[in-house]
Amino acid sequence: MPLYNSGLGTQRPELADALYGYQPDDVTYWADVIAPRTPVSESSGNLEVVTRATMLQTINDARTPTGEYIELDAYLNKVAFTTTDRGMTHTLKDGDRTTIQLNRELMTMRLLKGTLMRNREKRVLDAIFATGTWTGADLYTDVATTWATSPTCDPVADVIAAKKKVRDNSGVNPNAVIMSALNFDYCLISTKIRGFLAGIKTPSAADVAAELPRLMGVEKLIVVDGVYNSAAEGLPVVIAPLVSNSYVQVARIGTGGDPSSPAVMLSPEFTEDSSNPYVVESYVSNEKRGLVYRVRNHVGETVIDKYFAHMLKVD
Repeated sequence: MPLYNSGLGTQRPELADALYGYQPDDVTYWADVIAPRTPVSESSGNLEVVTRATMLQTINDARTPTGEYIELDAYLNKVAFTTTDRGMTHTLKDGDRTTIQLNRELMTMRLLKGTLMRNREKRVLDAIFATGTWTGADLYTDVATTWATSPTCDPVADVIAAKKKVRDNSGVNPNAVIMSALNFDYCLISTKIRGFLAGIKTPSAADVAAELPRLMGVEKLIVVDGVYNSAAEGLPVVIAPLVSNSYVQVARIGTGGDPSSPAVMLSPEFTEDSSNPYVVESYVSNEKRGLVYRVRNHVGETVIDKYFAHMLKVD
């Protein structure tokens, strides 16, 4: 049965359940992996998180002659965040239908959720690949040999050097490499990487995807293959990748949205207004003379500590 929320719309958990795990466009969207959601009780405020400033503090822990112990004032730093109520609707007009069937409802939900997911993916990738954030030798390296130069490029060595930069400047070990599908293709044909896989007679893309994280010493290889229409609404379609082919990020990403663990990005989610990642609702509109379907969420994307990542320019 539908759940009612203060008369603002009928929540549709059966449709939300049907959308769980849905990935549009036959691609994997990575926003919730790169910037895990963490629940917050306000739409904006300060989130207490781990940063390099406090994580590695060492202080005198000897008990004082007066019997007191040293007080550690702070382990977590406050980082400002803002969430945004985001959503989209689609109306099935009364004059356009004779009945409402679940499959038609599901198609509508997929259209709405797919667009919201693509929008969020672009926001997260724009943030993690922001060249204005990652500047200077501690945060950014222009590799010696572009990855397109397959005979002599060395992606593994480039990533290992970037990992060292992160460790030296933050004390954490990166656990992920984030790249575009094109840069993964360059890894496929890299002479040096194929040399590492000499024991495999004919290395496939799956072999490289499986072995590359081990070679680079990370847990996750995130290959972003999503695209979007970059043209303004109403103009001819211009297909563009969601992530730049010029850069690769070597980063410490969070697990489970725990703010007390190091993470380059988190996504505060205002759970009082959006208890699920995507809330599905429907309501009757007399003005539109139809049944309106709405998918919404209340979330923000925040860079927690830029020193938990190092950007490589690979072109």
